[in-house]
Amino acid sequence: MVALDAPLLVFAAGLITALAMGIGALPFFFFETISDHGNVA
Repeated sequence: MVALDAPLLVFAAGLITALAMGIGALPFFFFETISDHGNVA
């Protein structure tokens, strides 16, 4: 069972990361214009 632990952990971490990035992109679908007030550059 040790051989499955590492790939399963990597898969779970990747899935959580993908979901978090997808949730972070959601506001761009709801707002027509997003202010660049927070942009530093």
